[in-house]
Amino acid sequence: MTVSDHKKLLLVERVTNEQLLAFITGQLDALGPRSAATENLVLGVRRLMALWEEILPHLEDAGPDYATGVADGLGQGLRHIATAWDHHPDYQSRFHPQAPALASEWPQ
Repeated sequence: MTVSDHKKLLLVERVTNEQLLAFITGQLDALGPRSAATENLVLGVRRLMALWEEILPHLEDAGPDYATGVADGLGQGLRHIATAWDHHPDYQSRFHPQAPALASEWPQ
């Protein structure tokens, strides 16, 4: 993939990424009263979201390097988290993880 192709892909994904963040935020906010353990999990997810949200605006200027790999990994993790609510009417199929997560599914 060329740097130009990578930048185009990032632009196309920007809207989906923003919608994914909004969706997860809404689901976390809707959880209502939580136990301390659940609150810790929610806090961890929110921290991942904050990291990803901070990185996303800068990816259009970056090439396919370590930083974009980190962002892709965070995004994949958040997509997997969102599948917990795949039954929700606001869940979109484009929120599904985009690449195989299991090493056994990677191209050889």
